This record gives sequence, structure tokens and C-alpha cells, in this order.
Amino acid sequence: MNNNNVILSAFTMDFISLYLNNDENQNIDKRKNEIILIGTVDTSSYYLTIFANNPKEYVFCREDYLGQTMYSGVLVRVYGDKNNML
Repeated sequence: MNNNNVILSAFTMDFISLYLNNDENQNIDKRKNEIILIGTVDTSSYYLTIFANNPKEYVFCREDYLGQTMYSGVLVRVYGDKNNML
């Protein structure tokens, strides 16, 4: 698995900020400083999923790994369709 740096769009950065600033996600122990972001698309919709990952307990692995980046001190691993980059 490579560690390509991805560039997040302004929309995606806003989406991540909403997630990080949510009252339930403020506790750093819940987030573990790593989040997973998955973008999928179908004929009429675009879906963006975000959730916390604790790399010491769970290894998240998918074939559609696009890369990673740091945002607000949190590692963001990005998965999805390369043609519909975030």
C-alpha cells in the first residue's frame, strides 16, 4: 500500500472540519488522530463517508486506497474512485 499524498478540496476540508468539531468527536481518545474518508459515486449521487480509525486495533484495507494527507493534526486516509477525486 503506498502513501500518496492527496489534495483535499475546500468542500472536503469543510466536511472533515464538521466531523472533527462535532461534540461527539471532540474527545481525542475517540478519534485516535486518524480518520477514514471514502468517496463513492453512482449515476445521480455522490457519497462521502467519514469515520475514526484506531490503527493499533484495526487495520482498514480496501483495494480503492487513493492516499493520505494530514488535516488539522489528523491523518486522513482516502479511499474511493480515482476519477472522482475529493
